[in-house]
Amino acid sequence: MKAKLIIFLFGMGLCGCESFQMPNIDWGNLWLPPANRPFNSPIHTIPKAKAEAGDPVAQYDLAVGYQLGQGVERDDVAAHKWYAIAAANSGAEESLKAKIHFHQATLDKRMTPEQIAEAESAAEDYLTPPAEE
Repeated sequence: MKAKLIIFLFGMGLCGCESFQMPNIDWGNLWLPPANRPFNSPIHTIPKAKAEAGDPVAQYDLAVGYQLGQGVERDDVAAHKWYAIAAANSGAEESLKAKIHFHQATLDKRMTPEQIAEAESAAEDYLTPPAEE
């Protein structure tokens, strides 16, 4: 029974469950970092430039980074903002949108209504093109 529990918990860690705080990591690079990356550098690199360019996967990854505090300082408002931007992206696949909604719902449970409103306002401002004069 004990062995089954250990195997189950290890499997949960590999699946990227939020309770383990290490989603979708490359386990080999965790223990043996590549030569071009210092040993104490963050595991995740946050693809902010790609996210700002409109890549829905990079937007999702950026939101996860903010939600978990990996590669950037943990910021629930910024995470919620980037989840909303990724969900509104027309290039996002349905499976990605399902992940976004799941993580956003998890995040909503620990945010105040004011924080959620602030995040939604920031996402709306980001998604609204500037008015031409």
